[in-house]
Amino acid sequence: MVPVLWYIIKVRETERYPPNRSTLAGMTTVSEPLSTVQTSVPCPFCGILCDDLEVTTGPSGLKVTKNGCTKAVAGFERQVSGASPMIAGKPSTLPEALCAATQIIKAARLPLYGGLGTDVDGIRAVMALADKSGGVVDHALSEGQYRNFRVLQSQGWFM
Repeated sequence: MVPVLWYIIKVRETERYPPNRSTLAGMTTVSEPLSTVQTSVPCPFCGILCDDLEVTTGPSGLKVTKNGCTKAVAGFERQVSGASPMIAGKPSTLPEALCAATQIIKAARLPLYGGLGTDVDGIRAVMALADKSGGVVDHALSEGQYRNFRVLQSQGWFM
């Protein structure tokens, strides 16, 4: 299990901290703009999945500038603190945390992977981990999905 977890963390780390452009062969140094505007951004924070948000990225984080509801603003604009590996609430090294997580998953009869506010690649990685460990996945915002399922079950769905 450690190689799978290690791979997931390394892939996510690479996406979060891409290589410096000036170190890539054949490229010159490119300065990043202080802020950029992203349009047609999909919102993953409820079951509606609006795809017309405008989000500005800047040094202080993300800011929803157009078409954002309260859930979108709360989700995109929340401050994310730096994460560090921990075991039972105490700081540890990444290899130690991976080994502890592997032991917990192996010992579980039905591991539950929940609280996952992630993108498509992240959920694919968790689905692969759940498949290998015989676990169950519950997304952080499945409340909206379940609400839609209840509507479908009780009244049907017209498109």
